[in-house]
Amino acid sequence: MGFILTMNELVKSKKVSDSYLISQTVKNLIELLNTLDRWINETPPIEQPQRFGNKAFRTWFSILQENAEEELKKCLDQKFHKAIPEVYLQVMRKLQLTYRMEPAGSHGVWSLDDHQFIPFIWGSAQLIGHPRILPKSFIKEEIYENFSDEYIFLACIKYINQVKTGPFHEHSNQLWNIAGVPNWNKVNSGLIKMYRAEVLDKFPVIQHFLFGSLMSIEYIKS
Repeated sequence: MGFILTMNELVKSKKVSDSYLISQTVKNLIELLNTLDRWINETPPIEQPQRFGNKAFRTWFSILQENAEEELKKCLDQKFHKAIPEVYLQVMRKLQLTYRMEPAGSHGVWSLDDHQFIPFIWGSAQLIGHPRILPKSFIKEEIYENFSDEYIFLACIKYINQVKTGPFHEHSNQLWNIAGVPNWNKVNSGLIKMYRAEVLDKFPVIQHFLFGSLMSIEYIKS
């Protein structure tokens, strides 16, 4: 949680396109993600009777398994070679769309999204203090279409509207309610509380997380 909160502070009131110091390690990680993206292009979905869960994903994942260690050595310093890298949002969305992947479990209309939560936290932090985009604005098509490249929260809303049909208040009721919050500071703090309660404090959810040497999980001794 400390990492999430630190990142939350660092991205407050900042656009995606703002100027940042980019280290060589980060550049290497971006190149790694570009490689993962290229493998998706090289592994198109196959014709199959099932609507969801295209089996071509198995081929893509086998390519990842075969090359993961070598690719990590290229982009990370020796001390980080055992770390589990973050798979960024854009690649995940492409995987979900290309191979028609469904979540193993979902709260349905009462969750923020079927696949992700943290992007809403950091995305709401980005929008703190924005003079034009208020919480009530993000459900408007002209807002998420024009600003999704700059703000993670709006990119999430745009993606939801691409993959779900029907009125927004019906398929994304929790987000619809967030639009009634007066400011982004309250949205951000509320999402952090919700993440603790609905994700970190629920073992059936957290047991599926992948932990490594950088982000470990420790049992609390009772």
